[in-house]
Amino acid sequence: MDVTPCPELAQSTIKSVEKRIFVRLCNGSFHLTISVFSFIFIFLFFSTMLSGSTSGKPSGSIKAGNILTSTESLEVVNFEPSLRPMVSIPNITVRFANPQYDCVAEKYCVDVEFQADTVDQQLFGMNVRLFYDDAILEFDTFTNFQGGYGPVAPDPATVLQSPPGFGTNYFGFPSPGVADWVNGAIQLIDYGQPPVYIDTLGWTNIFQICFDVDAPFADSTNFCPSIVWDLEQNPANGGFLSGDDGVIMTLVDGSGSTAAAEHVVQYNWEYTGSGSTQPYGQPAETDCFAFADATINASSEQGCYFTNRVFQPLQSELPNVIYTWDFGVGAVPATATGYGPHTVYYDTSGTKTVTLEINPDPPTAQCPDSASITFLIYSCAAQIAGNVKSIADSPISGVNLRLYKDVDTNGIADNNVAVKSVFTTSLGNYSMAAVTPGNYVIVQVQPTGWLSADDGDLTDDGDIVANMDSLDNIIPVSLTPSELDVVNYFMESPLPGNIYGSVFVDMDSDQFPDVGEGIANVTVLLYPDIDGNGIADSNIPVSTQFSIADGSYAFTNIPTGHYVICESQPAGYFSIKDIDTSNDNDLVPNTNVFNDTIPVTLINAENDVHNYFIDTDSCNLVVTNLSDIGPGTLRNAIDCASAGDTIRFHSSLNGSTITITSQRLVIDKNLVFYSNSDPRVVLASQIEGFFDIGAGQEVEFIHLDIISGLAGNGGAAFKNEGILKLQDMRVRRNPLLIAGEYLIYDFPFSQLFLSGSCSIDSD
Repeated sequence: MDVTPCPELAQSTIKSVEKRIFVRLCNGSFHLTISVFSFIFIFLFFSTMLSGSTSGKPSGSIKAGNILTSTESLEVVNFEPSLRPMVSIPNITVRFANPQYDCVAEKYCVDVEFQADTVDQQLFGMNVRLFYDDAILEFDTFTNFQGGYGPVAPDPATVLQSPPGFGTNYFGFPSPGVADWVNGAIQLIDYGQPPVYIDTLGWTNIFQICFDVDAPFADSTNFCPSIVWDLEQNPANGGFLSGDDGVIMTLVDGSGSTAAAEHVVQYNWEYTGSGSTQPYGQPAETDCFAFADATINASSEQGCYFTNRVFQPLQSELPNVIYTWDFGVGAVPATATGYGPHTVYYDTSGTKTVTLEINPDPPTAQCPDSASITFLIYSCAAQIAGNVKSIADSPISGVNLRLYKDVDTNGIADNNVAVKSVFTTSLGNYSMAAVTPGNYVIVQVQPTGWLSADDGDLTDDGDIVANMDSLDNIIPVSLTPSELDVVNYFMESPLPGNIYGSVFVDMDSDQFPDVGEGIANVTVLLYPDIDGNGIADSNIPVSTQFSIADGSYAFTNIPTGHYVICESQPAGYFSIKDIDTSNDNDLVPNTNVFNDTIPVTLINAENDVHNYFIDTDSCNLVVTNLSDIGPGTLRNAIDCASAGDTIRFHSSLNGSTITITSQRLVIDKNLVFYSNSDPRVVLASQIEGFFDIGAGQEVEFIHLDIISGLAGNGGAAFKNEGILKLQDMRVRRNPLLIAGEYLIYDFPFSQLFLSGSCSIDSD
């Protein structure tokens, strides 16, 4: 038999410490080659081939531990017929997979898995050679063997450490680049176990390799150590290093073992380049593992209670874990789950300990971890200060101020238990010291003989609840640690206010009630106007008074606030105007002086005077408002006028339009309608027709503008059955009046006279 070395295996490895014998199949023939190898391969390969046993076990003729030197003769070796040259060699691929961490033993382990391209292949043995970064891992052992496999010599495997830079130059490891090389072997040693056949589609796990982990980790959430199978000088098989036998495997056959064509899948590492330059590859993160680190990212400095502190893990968030927090005594909230961040404050002082537990979910997904931090919390009490004074800025002493909790921040005391109770000094000042931060209301006990005029907080100090009502003796306050919340004031009024006025006939037109001008027994009502819009809030009066003989009336002891005074128009009198002749800072001005109402604002101890209602006991021949119906209207003046009267228009109506919307104005007496205003007063109608002049009546209009009504009454502006005189008048068509309708319709025997500058629209 021709026994010659395979060309690719002609050189012995520099890493072996003993010369060993192995068998390989080269170009379809068996060759025996002396190479640097584990002596176990004499047992695995050579002794099996020489064995005459048919049991599949190695014979006892050459035992493990028998060392043949490279000069020993191999020509005496006889081979069994079953070991004749094979047509092809099975391909076996090995890989590291399924990274695991033993939380108790603190070991990092990977499975060693195999895959075949031919069915029914059973591994007999293999040398186990690998490199790793010494800065990350330390080899521990081969373990967790399946199906009768176990370690063989060297056992334990030898570990050699390279000088710095070797791992960087060859494998791309980061500095300092110290690479550890593991040299060991495993084989089938217990034939009583059920055989393990290598899967052709999936992967078959035969044993594990475990390591110690060098802490601290560069990245505990992404732990991806490179484990590099020994490289062979065969670029086609992914290896580049010369003088290296790589990974060699043998398979069980009918009479012992036979060689396999080995292939490797590198772990967290990949080949790069062509093999002509170093490094031959670089780390590649593909199979990673996360170590839970419960270190808390939060300040351990001392602080104040009721001050927010934020907690979350220093490590990035991990999947498949449960974060459980305990923030310690007095924490709000006391506990929490989830990564965070979590905002917490303490309502008690003292030493606080925050604990974080990280537990895997499911339990095998991760190693649990816990951590805690401790810090000191001080009370950092707050203080409140303020004053109680009169509206004249005079201090009021002996006033009781009480502090109540307002946890729900609704601006109302939670209960009737006062947290603090103090009294004002002779200067009207008060203070409340050593107050726990939180939300409160300051309540003033109303002092005898005073009425509340105002309360508030003049400082912008971040109170959560606004002081919406300045007359309720309550000031909401929000206290932060060490805060001095000042200028919480209460202002008092010594007496309520009074409202005075008169109802009279202004005979001398001086807008002041003189002797003999008053109207007695006129009903005057006072209505609330809380929203200050000048309109009574309801039809229920606060007070009702009657004018006395001189026409005066009075509302006494009226609380401060906004009101509307209303006159109930007396029978036989016509309203002229309503006025307030004093400048008393009423919130709502009396813009309409013809509606029998006067808005008033009553402040502390105020006497609001000169609220006048001016009436007349004769017909009011002066049109004072733009309404269609009621006192002061054009219709009212026509109705109450006597024959021969002249109806005039108040100067406040200059340029305004009086619009008739109810029914036509019937004139059955001799009247004159006179205005000399510019811009002119406009009389308009939105109904059918406008003025009906009675038969035989003489009616004159001077210096007015008239806009007609609508069709349906003969004359849309005037239906004239008497004598109609127009002087300096302008009569216009209503835009809605259809074509062909008359503006002025003169009945038989009626007369129309035009004088001055008149203009009348036509179709």
